Parts: sequence; C-alpha cells; structure tokens
Amino acid sequence: PSGQAVVSFDSQAQLLLYWVHLDNAEEITLLGKFTQQKNKGVRLESKQLQKVYELSKVNGDVVLVVSTESDEEMQEPPKKKRRLSENEDRCQANDLEEKDNVNQNEIRVCGIVLRAASKVFDSLFVNDTMERKENRIVINAQSVKDVDDMWYCICTGTLRDDCNIANVLGLAHLYDLEACFVQCIQKLLQNL
Repeated sequence: PSGQAVVSFDSQAQLLLYWVHLDNAEEITLLGKFTQQKNKGVRLESKQLQKVYELSKVNGDVVLVVSTESDEEMQEPPKKKRRLSENEDRCQANDLEEKDNVNQNEIRVCGIVLRAASKVFDSLFVNDTMERKENRIVINAQSVKDVDDMWYCICTGTLRDDCNIANVLGLAHLYDLEACFVQCIQKLLQNL
C-alpha cells in the first residue's frame, strides 16, 4: 500500500518508525522501535529480534545438525572445507548419516543471519563445499539446548536466563561469534 514513513521519539528517547497510509491518514502502523545505545548506534527492539529467532526456527534455510555424542568433546570447526566430489558414493554417505542420526538433532536457522554473525560460518558457504550444497552444518556440542541458546543470542543479542554460559561461551569461541562471546563474558561477570 502507498504511504509514507514517519519517525518520532517517545518519552524514553526511543526512535519510533511508523507507516502512515496515504489512503487513510488515520491508519498508522508501527513498524519498529529502536533504542540508541551509547557508541553503538541504533538497536532493533527486542520483540522484533525475538520474532527473527522464532521465524528462523520454522522457516530457516540452513540446518544446524547438533552432534551430542557423550564421548566426543566439543571440537573446532574443520579448518579445511569439505569439497564435493562428483564420484562420491552417496549410498555410503547415507549409511553413515543414518548411523549418526541416532545422536544428532537439527535446528533450522537463517543462513544470512548466521553468516553475518561469524567469519567461520560465512567461510563454510564459500566455494563448492558440502555445507553450501546441502545447507547443513554439523556442530559438536554438549547439548542441543546449548546450540539453540547460541542461536537465540545470535538473533536477539541476549542470553537466556537458563542457558549454560560455559557451554555457549565455548561455542561462541569456536565459531568466532564475537557478540555472543561478549554477552557470555558479561553474564559471567554479573554472576560473580
């Protein structure tokens, strides 16, 4: 619909972005609330960030395959990208995948948000890699909840109250998630 964007500020100095419809000037839609943070620019309101998290879990274009094998410790992401081979034996790969699925769970995420959050994740989608072709990334973690908490932090910029900070901190370090890493450190300092 045709209209015009209007910006205003509320009593807490939040920037409010509205859409005023030209057909009916009384019809106004709030598009978003933004908060100015010192030296950090404008930050999107948390409800919208929460919605990004929720929508990505349903409609995400990338799948994080969480490997929670008890005898396996968290490992670094592979240094070398797995190249596709046209002669790859698909049957063998499917058999291995079925065996691994016993201890794996999947979380859907938004690839663009994931790539923007980390050089490590971004590099997995460069060139002709298995991750790029299949839109799947295997993550070794202590629990599926830890990976979900990491994804929540990537989307919202905050940690859940019940997250395992040490495990999420480890994932943030392994995958070079700077903002998530900082959130974990801040939460650890608050808990001292």
